[in-house]
Amino acid sequence: MNDSDSIDELHPRLKQTLVQHDNLIDELDPRAGGRSHQSFIFSGPKGIGKATAAYTLARRLFSNTSEEAGLFGDAPSPSADDPQARLVAANSHPDLLTLEPDPTKASQTITVEQIRKISHFLSHSPKMGEWRMVIVDSLDAVNFNGANAMLKTLEEPPAHSLIVLINHQTRPVLPTIRSRCRMVRFSPLDFDQARALVVTSFPEADPNWIDVATVLSGGAPGKVMLFADAGTVDLYAETCSLIAEDNAKPAAIETLASQWGAGGGANIARRQSARLVFDRLITMAVRKSAGAGEMHQGATLDIENRATDRIASLMDAEKLALTHQDLIRNLDEAERLNTDQSVIFFNLIHGFAVSK
Repeated sequence: MNDSDSIDELHPRLKQTLVQHDNLIDELDPRAGGRSHQSFIFSGPKGIGKATAAYTLARRLFSNTSEEAGLFGDAPSPSADDPQARLVAANSHPDLLTLEPDPTKASQTITVEQIRKISHFLSHSPKMGEWRMVIVDSLDAVNFNGANAMLKTLEEPPAHSLIVLINHQTRPVLPTIRSRCRMVRFSPLDFDQARALVVTSFPEADPNWIDVATVLSGGAPGKVMLFADAGTVDLYAETCSLIAEDNAKPAAIETLASQWGAGGGANIARRQSARLVFDRLITMAVRKSAGAGEMHQGATLDIENRATDRIASLMDAEKLALTHQDLIRNLDEAERLNTDQSVIFFNLIHGFAVSK
């Protein structure tokens, strides 16, 4: 599951299926009339379908589909063979501007220079129809200066233009941005819905791999692209198995830690996914240690339940919370300095796997 080309083929602009979220965006087609907003924030956990919804809206906006129906009304959405849809999929539609971080850079930011392209882009007339659209994926990657640079455009967007800001909720949205946009909230999918999408994206994958990946996604199946690219699913299962053992060998811990924490641009996806799955693991353990394990929402894996039972038996909720804070701080510092993170993960896993 490490084929980078297959991961590229799963970019949200190429997806034709949108599950559950139609009720959130079926009234956003601005051609239907009576729409008072042109700037939107699509908000929800990463991988939940926000960008897919934005590109679905773009295909509808640029197509010749009837303007009378809602985005997901009786009229079908444009097919993949629609000329406008093909341009959107190729990221070459002249009336669509998409801003994303450079995936080869560890900073993963959208620069002020990129943000300034929005006003320039919207100042020109559409090339192929009546509408222009901007998708910023994501607002979380835009710093304070970049956010300020888009304020005037968000407040007074030109006629026949639409701006969608994707927000993964990793940090608060500035009030000045929030007040200029309509907030559209996306909720996690249930297990069956998420699994169906994972199967569609990875039809050749082993069913057990699909089950584990779906559980780890937490109702946000887009995360599975990251997990597949990074080899996270198998590595997480190995980590949980090791933690569940009694007095795991340091050599085995070191092997896992070196895989989780390897530095360099080629391993960005794995380090990003490590944050997600260890956050999940620690959160489950905190709830169990605090006697609130039944409050955990969503499907779980037997192997991670055994691992979190062990962690909760070794550390109380307060110590686990401090451990989590230290983990995030240390990972942020290592990422900033572009240093290997293996020692950080060794110390973490060792603390969970070896009895005192």
